Amino acid sequence: TACILLFDIEGFRQINQAHGTLFGDKLLRALTHTLRERFPGEGVLFRWGADEFLAIAEGSQAARLDQARGICESFAGSSYYTAEGGTKRPVHARVACGAAPSVRGESGEEWYRRARESLEQHRGSLRP
Repeated sequence: TACILLFDIEGFRQINQAHGTLFGDKLLRALTHTLRERFPGEGVLFRWGADEFLAIAEGSQAARLDQARGICESFAGSSYYTAEGGTKRPVHARVACGAAPSVRGESGEEWYRRARESLEQHRGSLRP
């Protein structure tokens, strides 16, 4: 069965405001790179919003959600730096994730809504 996975960079608007859109673009590229590495040729990946990515891949919801959590942990554990005022400074960035399996006869909007609910439900559980 297919699963939809959502990834959302936490506080992206505030990151852009504090560090500039060029830095925000770096984070988007870093997440894109991570997602492409984790879904090489086995799924479909889309940038879904300003800071949201959607992947569709085969597998159970439990297995794909476990994979998504690993991606979130990897992203949060990576180092991101900005050079504000000529000084290299670390910026911590996190990604929230959610997943929903496909349901026969369900619309794409409903499938997305369930994945979004999953993301909101798991958002707090990914923080240390």
